Amino acid sequence: MAVKFLKHTWQKITLAAFLILVAVILALGYFFNEHWSPVLNEKLRAEVLKSSDSLYIANFSSAEFHLFQGKIVIFNITLKPDTAVYTRLKSRGLAPNNLVGLHVKRLVITHIHPFKNIKKPAFYPCWRHFFE
Repeated sequence: MAVKFLKHTWQKITLAAFLILVAVILALGYFFNEHWSPVLNEKLRAEVLKSSDSLYIANFSSAEFHLFQGKIVIFNITLKPDTAVYTRLKSRGLAPNNLVGLHVKRLVITHIHPFKNIKKPAFYPCWRHFFE
């Protein structure tokens, strides 16, 4: 006994619309992953320099951003102190007691969800319970 899976036209249209929607979502996710990975590289290097007052330099081979998994994977991180900056801070009395050199082969940062930081709309007071 043969069973027809897509018997009616509306079933075919619904399946096609669903597949197109899934393809668009996957394509957007791939685009964001590929677009934000190089941006992440530069932001991470700049943030390490800024937060350490140029005392540490971060180098890594690559950083990958995975939007759907909510994680960032960074490969071959090397954190090196800048001795010239250290001596300058030491002469001012602002240097830390210890300098640290670090090398990590693979670092995975999880629970990264960029859409959680989107500002909640304040102009819809009746929708307040949806965002709290």
